[in-house]
Amino acid sequence: MNGSPHHRYAPARQSGATVLELICAIAIIGIFAAAGMPRFASAIAARRADAAARRLCADIEWLRSTARITSTSQSMTFDTVGNTYALAGFTDPDFPGKAYSVALTASNYKARFASVNLGGGSALSFNGYGIPVAGATIVVQSGKTSRTVTIDGTTGGTTWQ
Repeated sequence: MNGSPHHRYAPARQSGATVLELICAIAIIGIFAAAGMPRFASAIAARRADAAARRLCADIEWLRSTARITSTSQSMTFDTVGNTYALAGFTDPDFPGKAYSVALTASNYKARFASVNLGGGSALSFNGYGIPVAGATIVVQSGKTSRTVTIDGTTGGTTWQ
């Protein structure tokens, strides 16, 4: 009776997921992703604020050491509206022939100046001994995360936190 039309074969069960199981799995993944997004965004903002503060500190130290090496005063200016700063008389190492300027709004920082206090002056200046004209405090912010760069008015040392 193998070939008889009345004989029915039971369909073999195929392994795999049903549409309902796939929808449930995608929903669970979506819930976990949505729950983790604020922490991820906060971590990215913290890294960007750290990078902006480190870059600013490195450029201030470069300005200070150039003042000491050349025994001439050196200065940098801040544009708080455009969120940029520039080192006067310095050439950009990446673009020879262009003045050295850093935009905190660039894609690797996406930061801004929350406040710039240059001790009452309009620029951060170091004398030929690498001592600043005045101490300064600069706050950079990315998202809700901010970092404070402090220039000691006596020694010229730069720290950030």
